[in-house]
Amino acid sequence: MRQPFGRRLIGLRFYLQGTLGYNDGFPRRDRHCIENMVLMVWLESDYLATEVTIWTIRLSMICLAGALTLRLQAPRPCTSTIENGDRHSVWMLGAKNLWLLGGFFSLLHAMAAMAFYHQWNHSLALADTARQTKSLLGFPVGIGLYFNYAFVSIWLADALWWIAASGSYEKRARWINGLVYGFLIFIAINGTVVFASGIVRWIASVALMGLAALAYQKFFRSKDSTANVESES
Repeated sequence: MRQPFGRRLIGLRFYLQGTLGYNDGFPRRDRHCIENMVLMVWLESDYLATEVTIWTIRLSMICLAGALTLRLQAPRPCTSTIENGDRHSVWMLGAKNLWLLGGFFSLLHAMAAMAFYHQWNHSLALADTARQTKSLLGFPVGIGLYFNYAFVSIWLADALWWIAASGSYEKRARWINGLVYGFLIFIAINGTVVFASGIVRWIASVALMGLAALAYQKFFRSKDSTANVESES
């Protein structure tokens, strides 16, 4: 967890005046100029670190929603026309690329959070996770950090499987899809709805409802229509 903004400014000023040892060797005007320049660079890097951490996870969530949407909306591969088969391949290729890109962004987010906020210290990350959980649920639990590790690992492993062996990936058992996608969506809901607030929570809620509607249409409405066709024949 980062120190309060004012404390970091005071600490940086002491560092400039003490550790660098330029206080006696420069005129006052030059000292202030150097301090202001370094402060500007430091503040810009601080802002950049925050933006990188936030936008990597936002982009990963956009890729997750996009990949699932393409997969749910892709035409069935077992069609009688070559055109529909080609459309299925194009939609699945887009979903595959978005899936890999989202996993990559989730890895970048995890690395940025560990580097900028926890100094690559697992204990600090665990304590910060417990603090956030306590502020939301009323009791400190740090196990969510391990769920985040699993989230990145499973997503990347799943994306690499899809890239390396598309045939076996797309033919694997449905229960594997349920476990993998269910876990990833569960963690995404916690990050974008449960622990989020404001506009992010509303956008994520709308996206989740849209995905739920597409899943219902694909897995339940299609079964009903198939059953009706078979009964009429």
